Amino acid sequence: MTLPSVTLIHICGGVTPIPGRVTQLEIFNVTYNQVLLIWNDKNVLSKCIKTYEIEFSFDGIHNFTRINRNDVVFLSFQYAPQEEEVRDLNTGVGEIEQEEEYKKEQTIGWYRIRAIDYWGRTGHYSKVVKYFENERHIYTHL
Repeated sequence: MTLPSVTLIHICGGVTPIPGRVTQLEIFNVTYNQVLLIWNDKNVLSKCIKTYEIEFSFDGIHNFTRINRNDVVFLSFQYAPQEEEVRDLNTGVGEIEQEEEYKKEQTIGWYRIRAIDYWGRTGHYSKVVKYFENERHIYTHL
């Protein structure tokens, strides 16, 4: 372990319910091409959560891609896509269209989150939330 560092020890035992649905997903603009996602875990019902899987899609229907590379145990996540992530998200888009897409703010699109417990059981996805450009706070559900 390198210094400085933080170690979290979380002990879970006994039978726990399958994680419930994440609720109240909200998205805040931080700066250009950077957003903060926050959510509520009141319906998750299990405190034995290994991570929250955060996914993004440009169209909200197809090709949701996990955007948190590391496990997230907190009820928030700050997202600022890197160049290689933008290329991965734009897979299947033509070269000219891809160049145009890269010039746009890459955080504009649809987000969803689900909980995963220590045994790999997944909860239902949150409602899909759309983030619009230049909006301070978004709370729009499908």
